Amino acid sequence: MPAAGAPLGFCLESTGTDGTALATTRASAGRHVSVVNPARIKYAGLMRGRGNQTDKADARLIAEYAQRERPTAWPPPPREPAHYRARCALAAREKGRRAAPGRTDAVRESIRRTVAFLEGEADRRHGQADTWIADAEQLRGDRAVPESVP
Repeated sequence: MPAAGAPLGFCLESTGTDGTALATTRASAGRHVSVVNPARIKYAGLMRGRGNQTDKADARLIAEYAQRERPTAWPPPPREPAHYRARCALAAREKGRRAAPGRTDAVRESIRRTVAFLEGEADRRHGQADTWIADAEQLRGDRAVPESVP
């Protein structure tokens, strides 16, 4: 428990997109939110002899890690690129459904139209990518990493 009057912070394990909405909501409300690599928390626990894996034990371990390590605040991703990624992910998922065995021609055609729509939306957003990157320091840094590899 935080001391009386101490600001309340949040620490989550980085486990894909599941916690992104929670982290974004809390960060937007002005809270300190840290999103940490799960391996860091796991190995910090193992160093202290904590090996059991229950939800309650994991929550306690994350809280202790956050209190001890004081991880830096997580910068929420810019809204527009997140929407673009979501559309791309939906299109990829639909392509997988279309390729599944046992689909009728009518179902495949319906999925094809859905994929075409989602890809069209993604293409429209893709045209805005350079603007998003130019406007967001974190994205500029992320873009520079692969471009720096010979």
